[in-house]
Amino acid sequence: MEQFKQRLLTGAAFLGAAVVAAPALAQESGEVSVAPATSALDAPQEAAGDIVVTGSRIRSQGFDTAVPTSVMSSEDIASTGFTELSQVLADLPGVSVGDSNIGQPTANIQNAGTSTVNLRGLGSNRTLVLIDGRRTVSNAANRNVVSLNTIPSGFVDRVDIITGAASAIYGSDAIAGVVNIITRSKLEGLRLTARAGTSLGASGNDEVSASATFGHKFADGRGYLLVGVDYEQGFGLHASDRGARASRSWTFRPTTNTILEPDHSSDIPGGYFRGGAFYFDEDGMQTGFDLARNGYNDRRHDWLISPRKLINYAAKLNFEVSSAFKPFVQIHYSQLDSRYARAPIGVRDTTQVLVRDPETGIPVPGAPFFNVGRISASNPFVPAAIAAGAPSSGINFRRRFDELGARQILNDRDTLRIWAGFNGTLAGDWFYEVSYSHGEFRQDQLRTNGVNLFNLRNALRAQRTLTGVQCIDAAARADGCVPINLFGVGSITPEAADYIRANSVFKSRLTQQVVQAYATGTLFQLPAGPLSMVVGGEYRREHGSLKSDRATNSGYTTNAGIPGFDDGFNAKEAFVELSLPLFREQPFLHDLNIDLAGRFSDYSQKNVGTVFSYRAGINWAPVRDLRFRAAYGTAQRAPDLAELYSPPRDDFGTLIDICSGVTATTAGTVAANCRRDPGIAATIATAGIFEQSSTNVSSPNGGNPGVKQETANTLTAGAVFSPRGLRGLDLAVDYYHIKVKGAIDSYSTDVIMRECYSDSNGVNNAFCGFITRNTLDGQLQQVLQLEQNLNSSVVSGIDAQASYRSRLDNIGLPGAIDVKLRWSHALKNETTFIGLNGPQIDDDNGEINRPKDVLVGQLGYNVGPMRFQWRARYYGPTVSSIERVRDAKAAGFADPLYLYYKGQWRHDLYVSLRPDVPGVNLQVYAGISNLFNNTGPDVPEGSTGISSNGYISAYGIAGRSFYAGITTKF
Repeated sequence: MEQFKQRLLTGAAFLGAAVVAAPALAQESGEVSVAPATSALDAPQEAAGDIVVTGSRIRSQGFDTAVPTSVMSSEDIASTGFTELSQVLADLPGVSVGDSNIGQPTANIQNAGTSTVNLRGLGSNRTLVLIDGRRTVSNAANRNVVSLNTIPSGFVDRVDIITGAASAIYGSDAIAGVVNIITRSKLEGLRLTARAGTSLGASGNDEVSASATFGHKFADGRGYLLVGVDYEQGFGLHASDRGARASRSWTFRPTTNTILEPDHSSDIPGGYFRGGAFYFDEDGMQTGFDLARNGYNDRRHDWLISPRKLINYAAKLNFEVSSAFKPFVQIHYSQLDSRYARAPIGVRDTTQVLVRDPETGIPVPGAPFFNVGRISASNPFVPAAIAAGAPSSGINFRRRFDELGARQILNDRDTLRIWAGFNGTLAGDWFYEVSYSHGEFRQDQLRTNGVNLFNLRNALRAQRTLTGVQCIDAAARADGCVPINLFGVGSITPEAADYIRANSVFKSRLTQQVVQAYATGTLFQLPAGPLSMVVGGEYRREHGSLKSDRATNSGYTTNAGIPGFDDGFNAKEAFVELSLPLFREQPFLHDLNIDLAGRFSDYSQKNVGTVFSYRAGINWAPVRDLRFRAAYGTAQRAPDLAELYSPPRDDFGTLIDICSGVTATTAGTVAANCRRDPGIAATIATAGIFEQSSTNVSSPNGGNPGVKQETANTLTAGAVFSPRGLRGLDLAVDYYHIKVKGAIDSYSTDVIMRECYSDSNGVNNAFCGFITRNTLDGQLQQVLQLEQNLNSSVVSGIDAQASYRSRLDNIGLPGAIDVKLRWSHALKNETTFIGLNGPQIDDDNGEINRPKDVLVGQLGYNVGPMRFQWRARYYGPTVSSIERVRDAKAAGFADPLYLYYKGQWRHDLYVSLRPDVPGVNLQVYAGISNLFNNTGPDVPEGSTGISSNGYISAYGIAGRSFYAGITTKF
């Protein structure tokens, strides 16, 4: 941590020294040419000169590019009502939210609080995020993604998004496209913002934010300084804030088309003993346990929106020594804290421990699982009624450890980014830039109130002596063992709770260093214009390390184990771009331009080596009003640090056991294979049926040093229509097709289960090797997921946009209107893998949270100092899963439950006012998000793998919410 702070201070000192030295370096020259800012509160802007358009380093006059490009200004961002930039951008075609603090499932607690975007549904790690066109360090230890909330909101001028292959321009990870955050460069004076929001008609989801940004030109306009700080705090939304729906515990069984309600746990705070023959509640020992009446509802402890606190600091300095030498430096520092709470831990006598190496966390070869074990009938805490007739093997139990308190997952993240370099204009119009960037990410995670299973086993082995009750094992007593009493609510003493309590620590460190140089300019003049070129090179070094505590690494705790690694790689790259104007101002050839780009990349990973990416695009305007564009290219993504080097990391996810509901007479291959498991067979023999006890199943995911890079072929083609006869109207439609070959991914837990138990040859296939069950009762313990190069992933679809702007004075009305419509239609979303019976296709298109159709409409009206805006978002009809559609038809369900979901609408209102206050530039605004309180379909666990307490995050967990804010500039 001290090194981290020292680097921050060093960067700040460098920036300060540059500010002091800059005036002394001043020489006579012209103004620096920058892109215009978009906020109406900024100073009046000069006409834009040549700018760098995202998707190319060739400097041009506008955004007429061969690939689809969407732009969202800072004012557009403010009017959406969201504080998370990922949610804001989700209104654009082809963009969806990746990670978010909204509706985080237990499987993603490591990334709770982060905010990422997912282009084309291909995953956040296939979306490259840039800041001012430059790479930045990842904000996650388990994959390469950038959290957008670590970028100071007051610094954001606009966001450019291209949804097409861009590896030839920017390198690895740009398979689905690029999100480029453009920071302010023209703000003059002090800009202050404050905002607060809350849910209306219900409690929870309170949030506050504020920012201060100061920009100043000095040395006769040759230097520019921008500094800022942002603060944001979200207080979260607890399940208890949303009543019965959010805290209800129920699960749908798709194989039988039935609902088990409530789906409570038999791990209860007072204890459940001898198969439920005895249990304890607040009134003492009871008999006749009924799961629906006496079970434990753990969902009432969940967070629907995780609390978090965020502080961002930033500064940038540009100075023009001469037109040929303009040094710059930019520093960002982010502190992001988040927390996630879960119900107190439940443990059973059958809970098993897999012995692991305490340093690496890797399972020890040949080391067996061992159980916590049953309680001896001679244990002094066992009531006489329970001890009487107890089997010689001991008393089985299930117990919720409320005395330890709720489990907390606390994340403390710090990110430091420094860019420094210089650029300028050389002979003619040649522009060059040399830059160095350094990034560091640090995450410290504390997970509290787990159970040390090794200590619990010792504490359960107790005996009575003349001086009291003590642990039997002498070595355990010497280590502080305290006997534990599980019989009764509150029966565990504070001393016993402290002895078995396990608080786990997880630390990750990532560093990135990039050196880049390029030059762009005109090679020579063609009849239709200049032939422009970019040539450059880049060196990138990535390094990561993960470490957890010894007890967790050893496998002795109930906390998820995250084995450590310490490794890295480097890449050396060279790239070139060409822009060839072929025709201009000719009949049916108003403008015809060809763009070419290529990049060689040499990676230090032995399975990657040297790769080549290219892109070719055409931009043809037969007439001034109509433009056709198309681009075809290849992209690549090298495996990241976790995909290569990470041992299996403990994780959890919702999984319906394919064997749940099987009896001794259930027919079919699946049922027969399930009964081959000794634990399942034993449960069926005693209970008559095997039923899954919990849908929250351990699903560790790990890297694989053998994975290679994935490659993609991308095609985009479309047209843009801007008729001069109807000024203000713009229409665009684009088709896209992306095929990722050798996609780096792991088999889903559902696929692993299906492939294992559907094999007519039994359960000795490779897929079954990923599944571990409890040897005593057959309950799922884990389903292992390892990264592999799967066959391919394919997405395709159509995006359409329309916008219209017009003043109303021509029809006798005051003000002006603007209308925007965006429609995305997904044609295909498939992943192909090799199953037991050859290639298998996993189709997600049209599944819930992946609708085939998304429509966003916006109507704005400006009159005088006021603006009114209405936005509507429509998610098309979906199904629980494509596989369930097939299964329901095969099973003959006349009315399949929770399979089909109707389309959903969300409406937002926004109003702003710029009052005429002398000497103050002021804007006040307010809005209502989700006006009609549509929280989406009620989705039980089991009908889909992504339900969060019955909610799907994209539809609006928070419900109707209100926000208000103020922005002022001095």
